[in-house]
Amino acid sequence: MRPLSEWSESTDPFFQSRSVVAFDLDDTLTTRGALPGDVVRDLEAAQARGWRTCLVTGRSAGWVDALIKLLPFDAVVGENGALVVDWPAGKARRGEREAPRKLYWTPQGYGDQPPPGLRDRMEATLADVRKNVPGCQVASDQAFRIYDLAVDFAEEVYPPLDLAAADRIREVFEAHGATAKVSSIHVNGWWGTFNKTDGLRRLVEGHWGLTLERAVVYVGDSPNDGPLFGAAGVSVGVANLRHFVGRVDFTPPTYVARGEASQGARELLARLGTRP
Repeated sequence: MRPLSEWSESTDPFFQSRSVVAFDLDDTLTTRGALPGDVVRDLEAAQARGWRTCLVTGRSAGWVDALIKLLPFDAVVGENGALVVDWPAGKARRGEREAPRKLYWTPQGYGDQPPPGLRDRMEATLADVRKNVPGCQVASDQAFRIYDLAVDFAEEVYPPLDLAAADRIREVFEAHGATAKVSSIHVNGWWGTFNKTDGLRRLVEGHWGLTLERAVVYVGDSPNDGPLFGAAGVSVGVANLRHFVGRVDFTPPTYVARGEASQGARELLARLGTRP
């Protein structure tokens, strides 16, 4: 991982033409669970300079609905890629009564409605997780999720559990036939072939006619960002990503910021402003 200060025209052949900046949410844009006002202002400044701003998160459909309406995001990819929501003309140019466009993953592709029959699998898996990993709990926003089961091991759990406990939760998910990923606070498990990379690709290529390689700068903080670190043309880790290096196997980003969490994200947003 190279210092973020090295990202420039000399290291990136598409430096001048990149137009999409995408972020993970927890511990990337936020610090200790809060979104600083300076980050919001920096996102607004990026939009004013012509960048499309995008959030890519495991957070629930309920969070997605609030985030895209309240904050300066042109699009939000939620529930680990199962839900793709955007303002077709961009947040700043949306109509007064316009609703954001929504697409849901199905086995046949993205469509207007989610598939049925997910709740029973979630309930059986959660019962097994609780039996095998005492001290964890279902994420507080689970009622607003459509596709995935989120188990909290370090957000609202006290004392927080360690990464070994998170890995045991992942193993239970996989025993129930789910795909599971560990973030800095949750283990998310789901049944389906969607993922954050495919969700962002559906947005960027399907809606906006761009490519991940030439258009996107992606910023994250944890191992579950690894696939997007590998797929985006430019990938950046905030400094707290270093806590996972050597402990969890994942694709690292090309660059790493000096600051942790929101301060690292602000470093990247400041770099966007250096481009003529």
